[in-house]
Amino acid sequence: MIDSKKSNRNRFYSSLNRSNVSKMYFVTHRPMGVEQRRFISSLSKVNDVRVIKPWFYSDYSVYLISLKRDTKSLLTLASLALQTLPTRNPIFLDSIDVFVFSCLTKRVILEFSTPLHVEMEWLGYKTMCRLAHKMLDVIIKKSILVICANEVMRDYCVDLGNKETCIIPNYPRRDFKATTDAETWRTLHGISLDSKVAIFVSGGRMREIYGLDLLLQSWKLVEKRKENVMLIVIGPTPFDWLRNQVKRLGLNGIHTVGVQNYETIPNWINASDVCLAPRTPGFPSDWYNDKDSTKISEYAALEKPIVAAGYLPSSQYLLVDRTSEEFAEGILTAFDGKVKPSKPRFWEDNEDRLLKSVSYAMNKK
Repeated sequence: MIDSKKSNRNRFYSSLNRSNVSKMYFVTHRPMGVEQRRFISSLSKVNDVRVIKPWFYSDYSVYLISLKRDTKSLLTLASLALQTLPTRNPIFLDSIDVFVFSCLTKRVILEFSTPLHVEMEWLGYKTMCRLAHKMLDVIIKKSILVICANEVMRDYCVDLGNKETCIIPNYPRRDFKATTDAETWRTLHGISLDSKVAIFVSGGRMREIYGLDLLLQSWKLVEKRKENVMLIVIGPTPFDWLRNQVKRLGLNGIHTVGVQNYETIPNWINASDVCLAPRTPGFPSDWYNDKDSTKISEYAALEKPIVAAGYLPSSQYLLVDRTSEEFAEGILTAFDGKVKPSKPRFWEDNEDRLLKSVSYAMNKK
């Protein structure tokens, strides 16, 4: 028997394919990024998508926003702009790439998942921050559609005058799931089956934005109050600094595993008891929640209790203040089973809305 939901979705895709959909140019400095691949895969179901990627170097994940010091970033932006100059087709643009100057003369579908100017200001790039803010506002106003990660970003676009928006949260795909049971994974990696395990997953700027200092200070308090606990840190950790901090704070239960393949992340999360999402004290919190956060939505996919600091309120996590005392108390509360598990939400839940919105925008006269 053919599943009725799948059949309806196939008919939906067929109806979009029968419409006069133009070729789309997907412009990104990071075509192999997880979020970018989700968009490319979905959009390719009903559109002729050509991915525009940088010419000059292969490590697409490296993109510094201090442009005055980063020749690679300038070359990346220039190569993206030059490749899109000849086309009259709509371009799909990541808001992180707002410096691609050719987008100012194109029909743009903007993916607005990060307030770049906010992060640049926090990192101290004052001049580039002002330019990024101006460019973002201009592109939002002229875009034929802005795809926003959460309600805050959608409201920002509406306040600027663009009501052609839709909210597509940054959720993982349904295949983001553990392939090895928790006990086996712990055994493979030398983690005691009896220990209480917290996990912290991060990309870059672990100290500047994602609260690594706060986390370590909090963990010291956790270790003082609870025995047999372990903190797993995943990501591009500054190892020399971390080793010195662990020694200075007298920490014992820290297990750093560095950058991991994306396919293994569900197994690490599944093997943990509590998942952690701090942001650095002082970093602006009023843009961010569980919908835009890759980390939080991936924790939720495995239905783990989450302790967060530096985000907007959400039912998906226990939100605490950004102090070591409060964050430690949140971790201990979760270890005691007093934080309810998060609810899994997936990319596919919003895929139809994404494709409908994009199709309408591209075919609107």
